[in-house]
Amino acid sequence: MNFRSRALIHEDSRIVVDSFPLKHRIPCCGFIFREKQHDLHLRGDIIEYLKIPIRDRIAIKNGADYQTPEGKTIPNHELTFPADPVRSYAFCTDTVCRKQIIPIVENVDLLYHEATFADDLSDLALKTYHTTARQAAQLATAANVKKLIIGHFSSRYKTVKPLVDEARVVFPNTFPANDGDRFDL
Repeated sequence: MNFRSRALIHEDSRIVVDSFPLKHRIPCCGFIFREKQHDLHLRGDIIEYLKIPIRDRIAIKNGADYQTPEGKTIPNHELTFPADPVRSYAFCTDTVCRKQIIPIVENVDLLYHEATFADDLSDLALKTYHTTARQAAQLATAANVKKLIIGHFSSRYKTVKPLVDEARVVFPNTFPANDGDRFDL
């Protein structure tokens, strides 16, 4: 698979989910989940004071100014608060480290990336189509992600602390993936 094989796999009014190819011994895909831009928030106090009809509120939430019955224009910024920031999450596992995914995962809030080996086994990582903890952290840095979760650790490691420590040297906001963990976006 090549990077021209990116595919939209789901879209609705709130979210877009794309898949993109990774590089492993067998075909594998990563996924990116991106919320769509939210509507502006109405300032209830102003909306009620001006007695703005419900039929006009959707347009205001979408950025329109309001025209009073007397013909006065009320600018949208006086009627609304900014929308909530959109959130994004990317998932990449079973892959050799690929710089081609940087523009795809750029600026995501949360990136899960495999970190099967420590950097002293980078030759084995390449041979088995996996990534080291340092490589995952370098990719997160280059892609300007906010938080990195690493996982898919080799069973050769009795504790994942050395892998997490190795990644944190490059990307301090790194955390290990453990069953049952939850991460806020």
